Amino acid sequence: DIKCKGLMKMISLEHKKRKSQEDWLDIVRRFLVGMAFQDGNTFLRCFSHHSKANTKSKKQKNLQKYLMELEVSTLSTSKLLELCHCVYETQSPELTAQIASKLSERLSFRGTRLTPPDIFVLLHVMHKTPSNFAVDLRDTSIDLQGIKQFVELKNVTSFRVSVCDAINLWEHLEQSELLELLHLSLLKFSVNPFEIKSLKDIEDLDLLVRIHQDRRFLSSTHNLSGGELFELPAVRTLQTLEFALGPVNGPLGFRKLTKILPALAFLKYLDLEGSSSQKDKMTENKIGDEGAERLADVLSNLTSLEKLILSRNQIADRGAQELARSLPNLKSLKTLSLYDNIIGDTGAEKLAEILPVMKSLKGLDVKFNKITDVGAQRLTQSLKNCPHIETIWLWSPTITHWMSEHIKQIDVRINLQ
Repeated sequence: DIKCKGLMKMISLEHKKRKSQEDWLDIVRRFLVGMAFQDGNTFLRCFSHHSKANTKSKKQKNLQKYLMELEVSTLSTSKLLELCHCVYETQSPELTAQIASKLSERLSFRGTRLTPPDIFVLLHVMHKTPSNFAVDLRDTSIDLQGIKQFVELKNVTSFRVSVCDAINLWEHLEQSELLELLHLSLLKFSVNPFEIKSLKDIEDLDLLVRIHQDRRFLSSTHNLSGGELFELPAVRTLQTLEFALGPVNGPLGFRKLTKILPALAFLKYLDLEGSSSQKDKMTENKIGDEGAERLADVLSNLTSLEKLILSRNQIADRGAQELARSLPNLKSLKTLSLYDNIIGDTGAEKLAEILPVMKSLKGLDVKFNKITDVGAQRLTQSLKNCPHIETIWLWSPTITHWMSEHIKQIDVRINLQ
């Protein structure tokens, strides 16, 4: 006789089990949930020696209550998929709608294998809510048919797969003359935010930019009622770019990146510091003065840029001077970080000269550089003509204690912590 408590323990999605047990316990869970919600009086005799109808009704209510009250947002990706399987087995419209309403609008399955049955039950649940979804399907081993199913779902407004998978999909749809679906997939495909962690990532970004510029696939949509696409939405909507190749491939990769950057006119956030998850010496890109000079040559194209992170890149005075030449072209820039470089007084003086004309700038970080009292004083004097600037982070071991105290008294916007 399996009591309600025992049944709930077997069904529980929070129950921890050995990895070797996962597959067969998942199947048992789905089977039990499906049987509990079957119509009629037929139910597993082993559940109880008591009246089947009464036992089933009680267990069904307990199961429904458990699934209804489950905190979906706390579940891992694999457990979320298992929940969708269980919900599908119930065939309960009420329960399906309730679970669907709890799904996050940003669903990431990255790194979790998605089988055709997983995709089927997931789409079944997602279909039952008016909410819109952005779905990340990278590294899931999903096939073209599975990707097509997500694209076709009306409330999937954005999907993400590898650039290679996206191009394969577009080629397939174009060759199959499924132009409406091609149009949809071009509209919905997203690469924002884009992280560059290998040279292959730069190649992928370059491929997208060339499709954008050459209008490959886009011209196939010219006879559709939705209108012809004149640019690739994935490139146009790319707003965040993080470059984290490390010291070995960083300089080479950055040279390639600077050839692509002019096409990313709508970029708002450019992080050239390194990996956001692990800021250490092994993740520094070390683009140096040469990289800063290359960046200065293309900065004028990034007219929408609001945040530029150049921290920990071994940029010295020459690089700072080159950047100062182009930075005033960034009319939307709010934050500039040059933290932990090797900029000295000459570079600081050049930055001080351009601050008054950078009317959108709110914050400048030049901590941990080689700036001495001379450069610190010059930046402080420049602030008199910069009412728009809110904070300058200026601490450096090369600035004397006396000068630190002095400039703090002159302008409270100087942060020396």
